Amino acid sequence: LINLGALLQHRGHVLEAIDIYREVLSQAPYAAEVRGNLIKSLADAGDFDAALAEAEAAVTATKGARGALAAQGAVLVDAERYAEAEPVLPAALDLEPDDDMTFVNLALCQAARQDHAAATLSLQAAININPHNARAVADLINCFSAAGEHAQALKLSEQFLRAHPAERLVVGSHAIALRKAGQISQADALTT
Repeated sequence: LINLGALLQHRGHVLEAIDIYREVLSQAPYAAEVRGNLIKSLADAGDFDAALAEAEAAVTATKGARGALAAQGAVLVDAERYAEAEPVLPAALDLEPDDDMTFVNLALCQAARQDHAAATLSLQAAININPHNARAVADLINCFSAAGEHAQALKLSEQFLRAHPAERLVVGSHAIALRKAGQISQADALTT
């Protein structure tokens, strides 16, 4: 059932995945990974209240153990409640300092309050942990472009795309970086 739920979730059938995860949790209420998948599926379905309630229950049940705080912070970020998420995410990183996606979520909070220098550092930390994290790389490219650091943005995107040529998130960020660097024809060639 856990594998079926994960497959459904991965394929975008989040409502069906939610039902599966709830069934699993009725039999194994302490299955932390399943609860994390349920929380993410609820958020993906747009039911942020239910996702947040599940995340808060997980934090309470586990006394803030690994993954629970990260899930709570991720739900708050998905709901664009950045000010509430920002203090949760460093606490999650204290428990799990190698969680690259928590650094990405923290960067989103920092960018929301216009602290692009802090967001850049968080994204670089995420990439140091997982150099293949396309979301972190794409967001860092966007940070560099927004700051007018076009050479850095293009270098990072070109380097990543050599290893992962079809990664859509980075291709999109690369096109934006090209456009902001004044290389309109190259950006157009990439997106047509």
